[in-house]
Amino acid sequence: GRGGNNNHSNIKNLSICHANIRGLAENKLRAIKTMLAEKFDIITLSETFLNPGSNTNLELQGYHQIIRRDCPTFGGGIAVYIKENIFFKCKINFESSNLETIWVEVNTLERKVLICTIYRPPNNILFWDALTANLDLIKSNSNSQLLILGDLNADPETSNGRKLKEICMSHNLRMHINEPTRITG
Repeated sequence: GRGGNNNHSNIKNLSICHANIRGLAENKLRAIKTMLAEKFDIITLSETFLNPGSNTNLELQGYHQIIRRDCPTFGGGIAVYIKENIFFKCKINFESSNLETIWVEVNTLERKVLICTIYRPPNNILFWDALTANLDLIKSNSNSQLLILGDLNADPETSNGRKLKEICMSHNLRMHINEPTRITG
């Protein structure tokens, strides 16, 4: 089973990070162990490139068993590592068949936090409507603090970036990344 034995985690503040891993293999897992595992309570990943037949040992010492959602085609895929001392629930009922998401609810001493790991493939034009519908569902079924991490392929100065800003404004969410994180030709 997933989660812990208590109703809440005995922690006040969570340290969380997201990495676009571009293939979760043994070498990338070593990098997570040495660079992220000691600093973060929750590690979310996008572009894991895993499929149900992947046989790499993905255990991370001190963390619950990996939570993952593989992409049926090459590319994509998301995953979450949560430290063993943190109680959480997977909110599968919040997932949408039209989105690559993992929703988990974490209980800290002060509040419930609903954490979404998400990946938007660059050419997915139906994504924004699906995300809006998903957030409407979440807002009507939860009053937890909401945190969304992932790779949305939506640099702020593009039409996708503008759509993301609109969605954040209409759902009372604050964007923490306001400049491109990867620049290509």
